[in-house]
Amino acid sequence: MRVPLDDDLYEKLDKIGEKFGMTTDSLIELAVEQLIKEIEEINK
Repeated sequence: MRVPLDDDLYEKLDKIGEKFGMTTDSLIELAVEQLIKEIEEINK
């Protein structure tokens, strides 16, 4: 299931994904994982 994001954001992610050989969904997953790590670090 895709998170409802602006079309402009999806276009940017698609371009980045093409450059690095990753899907847009993979980029979103990595970003969310990083965000969770940072939040957990702040909450320590």
